[in-house]
Amino acid sequence: MDLQKIIQAARKISRRSGFITFDQLNELCPKELSADDVEALLGALKSEGIRLADHEEEASTGPSCSFCGKAAPQVLQLVAGPRAFICNECVQLCVQVFAADHPEWLAEHRKFVEGLPSKP
Repeated sequence: MDLQKIIQAARKISRRSGFITFDQLNELCPKELSADDVEALLGALKSEGIRLADHEEEASTGPSCSFCGKAAPQVLQLVAGPRAFICNECVQLCVQVFAADHPEWLAEHRKFVEGLPSKP
């Protein structure tokens, strides 16, 4: 099994849709896989941040926050990273944690939002 080729193809599919279904993954894999191959493949997909879904309908909500698990329609916005998504609610929680532990941090970082144009 050429694990890297399967991962590369799975990455392309998940970039378009935010996930890959088990059916799509099965099409990428050789017909005979050992238990060790399956375990290695699933571990590699997880480390790449590639989300697996049972069916297209189940994953039709698109990507979800890698921290709280909320789907895109459940939050104001998702920010995409190279291997993860984070929602506005988790970002807000992070800011609250930083500000509580390091009050000087908040004052220093206000400059990033002050003066931003407001949306109509």
